Amino acid sequence: MRQNEYDAMYRVEDTHFWYRGMQKISEMLLRKYLPHESGNMILDAGCGTGGAMQWLKPFGKVYGFDISDLAIQYCKKRGLKNVVVGTVESIPFAPKMFDIVVCLDVLYHKQVKNDRQALKELCRVLKPGGLLVIRVPAYNWLHSYHDVAVHAKHRYSAGEVEKLLLESGFAVKQTTYANMLLFPLSLVMRIVDRMFPSHHETSDVKPIHPILNTLFYFPLWIESKLIRFISLPFGLSVVVIAGKTV
Repeated sequence: MRQNEYDAMYRVEDTHFWYRGMQKISEMLLRKYLPHESGNMILDAGCGTGGAMQWLKPFGKVYGFDISDLAIQYCKKRGLKNVVVGTVESIPFAPKMFDIVVCLDVLYHKQVKNDRQALKELCRVLKPGGLLVIRVPAYNWLHSYHDVAVHAKHRYSAGEVEKLLLESGFAVKQTTYANMLLFPLSLVMRIVDRMFPSHHETSDVKPIHPILNTLFYFPLWIESKLIRFISLPFGLSVVVIAGKTV
């Protein structure tokens, strides 16, 4: 990603409705499938500026890596210590080291040249029976100025992610879309942007009015409750929980 996108992420990651809402969804899925909720060895693969590492702490000891030196600097600024520079295609940790691996909005980036190799690496560092949480943006036809700003290569369908996981030594436990309730609004915004291009230089990661921030968080909070019982049929993101089978 561009340097200014890491700057923006660090500024809003703890307060922005999207980060908070997707955190709730990921937490719900982890609690649903984890055999024990503490004492785990956890890896945040592509940790960005460290926001996810913070909320993962109650589940165990958290490690992280990112391709960006700047991202790692921001992690350290948060007080996070177990962070190093690395890539998902060559993960700088030992085999079978982690009970949980999360990889949140990483595989779709241009810097990831081979998503299959990345998933094989995620499998390598995960213990047998361990859990993988994958999240990627949904639907390649939704590619927009935001994807350009964050150097996105590809947006995925749920079927694509499941196929890649099965080929990489994982058994899928649950696949769901997320950000379904806000999907219509986002779709309209994408259509308008294509009709009237405005040459955005930054992504959607930016502060918004507190009232809107609260209003937009509420649909994601609702989804976090629903996803415990059902998988959502469409949305702006794909989230998959998988177990290691090899």
